[in-house]
This record gives sequence, structure tokens and C-alpha cells, in this order.
Amino acid sequence: MHWEEAVAMIDWGLVEEAITNWANAKSRDGVSVIWADQNLPEQAYPYITLKRNSVIIDSLIPETAWTFDPLAPNGEQITITHSESAKFTLSIKASTDEANGSNDPNCDAIAILSNLVGSLRTQAAKTILCAANLVVVENHAINDLSLVVSAERISRANVDIVFRTTSIVTEKETYIETVRVKSKDGCAIDGIDVTVGN
Repeated sequence: MHWEEAVAMIDWGLVEEAITNWANAKSRDGVSVIWADQNLPEQAYPYITLKRNSVIIDSLIPETAWTFDPLAPNGEQITITHSESAKFTLSIKASTDEANGSNDPNCDAIAILSNLVGSLRTQAAKTILCAANLVVVENHAINDLSLVVSAERISRANVDIVFRTTSIVTEKETYIETVRVKSKDGCAIDGIDVTVGN
């Protein structure tokens, strides 16, 4: 029996695209959305920073599906797909300065994140996230991280949101068309010809 190399897959590009689309769609006008650790120049206020943390594959027993294609190339006739639940934490930080509302409770960093987290209950947000098979498990408290820089109050806040998605592992197996049984002396046994299929 021949097995092709297994391929594990969470499409993180699709996940990040869906999260970016949600954050852009549900943030107030003028708020930029960026991913952390991208080596980008300093952003103008106000802005939101996204960072993916702590991925956990949390299924003890994966759901397994088998498909058979007799016309596929040798070694690829049988596809075995294992699906497992995966959770990860998205850390979101908002920042703004006095010129952009850091002293206004309706425009400061806590307000930016409150509106964003609140939008997760809307069908529009669920539809955007569903494009990447994402659902919200829980969101944690919004933390005020404001500070004063050169006599100016910089409003900062962060929140962690736990998402669930699916980890898919796919592997290929060769189709065993015929099994011929021989006796101990190496001679074929008449009448035994086992064909293995789907």
C-alpha cells in the first residue's frame, strides 16, 4: 500500500483576509487596519493592529471522510480527509491621539474596540467571517492601555477574541485493484482473486 505525503491545511491567508475585511467594514471612518509585525512605517492615528496568537487543534477524534476516484493517477485514487476543530486567539489593539478623539469617550480607543466587538453579533459580520469558516467562541474584556506622551494623551486599548475554524489534513492512497493469493510454495491458489474497491 502506497501513501502520499499528508497535507495539513488551515488557509491562514483566507482567515486573515476575512478578519481584515470585517475590521475594515465595522470600524469607524478613518481608522486604519494593519497586521502586527509587518515591518511597516509608523501609522497615522487612529489605527487598529491585529495579531494572531495561540493556535490550538482541540479535537481528540477527527472527523474522517474517504472518497474514491478510479480515474485518478496511480497513488491518488483514494483521498482521505481528516477534519479537526481549531481555535486561535486574535489580539486587537486600537490607538488614537488627541487630534483624533483620544479625549472623547465616543471616539477613543475603547470606543473603537467596543464598536468592533459589538459588530460581531450582526449578520453582516458573521457573513464576512463565514467566508473563512470562522465563528466567534468568546471575547475577553477590553483593557485600557492609555498613556501620556510629551504631555499628550494617547488612547490605547486592547481586546482578545477567540475564533474557531477547521484544520483539514488530506492524504492520498493507492487503489488496490487486485490481490492474488499464493500458497506457501509460491503457487497461485485457483479460484481466489480478490478485487478491492469502494
